[in-house]
Amino acid sequence: AIDTTNNNVLETYQAAISYYGPDCNGCSGRTASGYQISRNKTTYYDSTYGNIRIVAGDYKYPFGTIIRFTYQTGQSELAILLDRGGVGIGKKYQFDLLVSSEAESYKRGVSLNTKVEILRTGY
Repeated sequence: AIDTTNNNVLETYQAAISYYGPDCNGCSGRTASGYQISRNKTTYYDSTYGNIRIVAGDYKYPFGTIIRFTYQTGQSELAILLDRGGVGIGKKYQFDLLVSSEAESYKRGVSLNTKVEILRTGY
């Protein structure tokens, strides 16, 4: 069974979340961890958490880190850190969530005051 209610939270804070598409300027179609991404492949299957979003984040967190984002709307989603980029500690945006296209990322804008919960560090 997939555990989506894991309450073993290692770290919690508020952050601004941005979005990016696999077709972004400078994107190669692969994450920094080497995972193939495309318009139709924006999620990753994790044996513990199931099919979850892909996110870029700070070097503080190793690849495979699991993060739960809870937005101001109350909606939550899980993501796995598989990419890097111009985001992270001390930057304007802490995380950059992968969406289907760069056009979609512009539509989504930025999610301010997002609750970030680190559920697992690395694989």
